[in-house]
Amino acid sequence: MKCMTLSIPDGQFIAIMGSSGSGKSTLGQLSAGLLKPDKGTVYVDNIPINNRKSRSQLWNKIAYVSQFPEHQLFEETVFLDIGFGLRRMKYSDHEIMAKVKEAMELIGLDFEQYKDRSPFQLSGGEQRLAALAGALIKEPNILILDEPTAGLDPSARMKLHAVLTLLKRTRRISIVYITHDLQDALEHADRLILLHHGELVHDLKASAIQSVLDHPRIPLFPTPLLRLCKELEVIFPEIADLEIVQENKLLNYVSERILRISEMDNE
Repeated sequence: MKCMTLSIPDGQFIAIMGSSGSGKSTLGQLSAGLLKPDKGTVYVDNIPINNRKSRSQLWNKIAYVSQFPEHQLFEETVFLDIGFGLRRMKYSDHEIMAKVKEAMELIGLDFEQYKDRSPFQLSGGEQRLAALAGALIKEPNILILDEPTAGLDPSARMKLHAVLTLLKRTRRISIVYITHDLQDALEHADRLILLHHGELVHDLKASAIQSVLDHPRIPLFPTPLLRLCKELEVIFPEIADLEIVQENKLLNYVSERILRISEMDNE
């Protein structure tokens, strides 16, 4: 990784993108204090992560969910797994029970239905949610997710994104979302951080993605929605200036234009 500085306001959702080997996961693990830099110093929230004492301060502020949730799940039951961090912090049994139930309900896992099940008997989507509940239970300021939708079916993806949207809106958690999926990033992120060979090459609003798609060091390709927007410019030239990158915004725009055209034809 090369020298870089990122500022993430409270409640902002950023997507880290780039080709394989660009440094996405390394950046996430350094930020979470899971890796030490080979040289130099990494500061997160003004905390240096180069020694264990400093990293322990960071672990109370940042939660990390791996792209392989089964690597983070290890206890006999979902309840024990999610509450593991609180037991280490000497919370009482009553407090752990209340907080585990709250975390599970927040991410959509029914407490009574799942608390006594083995985490290894859950589906991939349920494992991802259980790992997320374990990360959220200490109420972190920053949540880092590495390829959170990899291998999930469309229903599980929608459920996970709904949880992240709720967290952003109600808890003001800063979300760092590492992904290869450009459309996921455009639908949910406020900013895109684009990496190439360990270097930050672009930090831009998600709506400005069209301006860098032709950049030789950004191996991203237009999504079907972006390509459709380009085709619609022939019919609606002004769409080029609207920076539409989300499905619901495109549907609303086209619906409104068709309605206006229909009303004009009826006059």
